[in-house]
Amino acid sequence: INEGYNTGLATFVSGTVGAAREAAFMQGRSLAVSMHPMTPSDTILFFADYTIRIAEKLLNYPVPPMTVCSVNLPALPLEEMGDPIVRPLSRKVYQDGYEMGITPRGERYFLLEPEQPIENPEPDSDIAGLNSGHIVFTFIALDDCDQSQFDDFPLKPWENDRRTVFPDADRS
Repeated sequence: INEGYNTGLATFVSGTVGAAREAAFMQGRSLAVSMHPMTPSDTILFFADYTIRIAEKLLNYPVPPMTVCSVNLPALPLEEMGDPIVRPLSRKVYQDGYEMGITPRGERYFLLEPEQPIENPEPDSDIAGLNSGHIVFTFIALDDCDQSQFDDFPLKPWENDRRTVFPDADRS
């Protein structure tokens, strides 16, 4: 279980979700499981068992190819937690902060500050679900972007220009 949420756009740079995505690419079932660092210990014990049960259910569930199931646990005691829900990724971006320090040798170093809450997440997003006290499931799939929408993109920006970008390229 990863310590730290994997929600919103942060999932695209997450090592935890990235490892699960690798399994999905190899046609396997994949599960990325994360929790807040301040989650109470009894909730963590519950979540560990819950994760095993979810993984067993995921094995036989008809998930589309190359789909990651990402699960995030709120930092709440069990009795305060809402029912599990499925929500899409938020489109909000975390703002990282860094604290600079000086080593005894006089060298600078930087520490990542604790995550700051995202203000006003989309109401039906993964972040809003966590903020409301739910275990949140997000199924992340590769969306097949319709490439034909880019048919008019200027692939040869040097046409009608004397500057050469690719000197050996066919200019026809």
